[in-house]
Amino acid sequence: MAAADPAPALVALDNAIAQIDLLISRLTASSTSSADVPVAAQPKAAVAGSNGEKKTSGKAKPAKPAVPASGGENVDNFDKCDIRVARVQAVEVHPVAEKLYVCKVEVAPGEVRQVVAGLRKFVPQAELQGRLVCAVCNLKPAKLAGQPSEAMMLAGSHPAAEAEGGEIVKLIDPPQDAAVGDRVCIQGRPASAAPVKQLSSKVWEKVAGLLRVQGGAATFDGQALVTGAGGGITVQGLVDGSEIH
Repeated sequence: MAAADPAPALVALDNAIAQIDLLISRLTASSTSSADVPVAAQPKAAVAGSNGEKKTSGKAKPAKPAVPASGGENVDNFDKCDIRVARVQAVEVHPVAEKLYVCKVEVAPGEVRQVVAGLRKFVPQAELQGRLVCAVCNLKPAKLAGQPSEAMMLAGSHPAAEAEGGEIVKLIDPPQDAAVGDRVCIQGRPASAAPVKQLSSKVWEKVAGLLRVQGGAATFDGQALVTGAGGGITVQGLVDGSEIH
């Protein structure tokens, strides 16, 4: 009996192997394509990279508060001053100086300072007692006729030959509804958030040189002075151009 020819069987086996190889190739290609599909990027919080640089967070940064623009040297000098509404609690005549009062003045709630004022010829003692005034509170403390003075009350004046002492002097008046400790500022501009701790005499001289009475109002360099709450600072009985000091 003649032996069977193995060739057809080998051909069939080779074809089967080729089909298996083709199927494996297709499955591998399909898996690779799926792995290459990118995932949609999501916003991430900012983190520091290995080189110290920050990655984009995708979150909007809060806006910084606006800083008032400088108003020039004159306004900058005024902003260094700590001028407040104050109340005179007690008034005594100076023991040795005939022109001076020794006052106890509340410059902030619970803060009382001694102020020596040269008002004895111009303002009756009873009129000064309990009165609201404007006081410069960051001048260097001084001694006047042996008495310490820790602030200065502001008053306006102008020469008058017929008046006692050759001048008329009037205290600066805050609004009657102002509170003790209210800051005095230039109208339309907020009070300085950080007046200097101690105002130099040179800066104060520049500021005082621009304080004037205009239309019954206290002004600085032509601009009205007000309290932080908006009430105007007034001066009664003085002509326009009178100095304030």
